[in-house]
Amino acid sequence: PTGRQYSTAVWSYFQLIDFTDRSTVFRSWLLNDAGEALLYFDHVHLQEVRDEHIQKVLQSSGRQGTEQSNLYGVEWRNMELTTTPAAPSDEQFLVLGGEASLKKLALSKDKRCRCVQQGKGIDMTDEDAVHKVLTEKAWAAVVFADGLDEKTGDVETVTSAMHLVRALNRSAPKAPPLWIVTFGAQPLASADEEAQKAGSTTHAGLWGFARAVRMEYPGA
Repeated sequence: PTGRQYSTAVWSYFQLIDFTDRSTVFRSWLLNDAGEALLYFDHVHLQEVRDEHIQKVLQSSGRQGTEQSNLYGVEWRNMELTTTPAAPSDEQFLVLGGEASLKKLALSKDKRCRCVQQGKGIDMTDEDAVHKVLTEKAWAAVVFADGLDEKTGDVETVTSAMHLVRALNRSAPKAPPLWIVTFGAQPLASADEEAQKAGSTTHAGLWGFARAVRMEYPGA
């Protein structure tokens, strides 16, 4: 759509329908980074095919020559698993939200995160105070967690998110990434009707707000 920053990012989402020891059936969506579906595959069936099965097909088709046999040969080799330890980092995540939202994340004892509670550590509607916290250090990312609390009003939550975005934009383009966390705000891609009804649309407006931010602050 007009006004959206161009991006080549593509995300994939899979929904498992059925599986056995030798086959798997699933649905798949390819999405752009705005969450819009680009491609949808329904009931993709993957089944194990062994070498002897391939050779039988080639034999019945009259194409079982040396070249074909070599082309479809299956060979397993043992490989040692090597892992590269992650480089140590002093960067922290700044997590902002109300008391209930922060409790759901349970990050208060995680040294990688600094949790700041609305009403105690900060007033989310005071952009100067928010900006002061944002510029204390170079944060790995800023996490807005109020989308996890259904008791917080939808308008109040979007208002807090708006002030946070405006405070972040003061430091653009050096501002840290912003993650807006929600729970149950979008319908679950499931054939189970009960699972589809399990979500809560209280903070679905945060998804629309996030899309608007992407268009209005493309460099932030």
